[in-house]
Amino acid sequence: MNSLLNKWVVVWSEQQQCFNYETVKRMLSSNINSFKRQQANQYVPLAFFDSAEEASDAIEVFRTHRPDLNESKQLE
Repeated sequence: MNSLLNKWVVVWSEQQQCFNYETVKRMLSSNINSFKRQQANQYVPLAFFDSAEEASDAIEVFRTHRPDLNESKQLE
């Protein structure tokens, strides 16, 4: 399970109209917190990667399909 949690995920925010990337562990933690607060989670996972660099590179590829989107930001 730890190997999965340490992978990276590219997420899309419809509300912010931008991509982000973070670890799977952080994404799941955020999703669980949203669930506990009974709030919708605005981030949609698009793809999983082995490294932050791969995730960042993938955002550039996704962006070619939607040039109207904001700059990517890494979640902290």
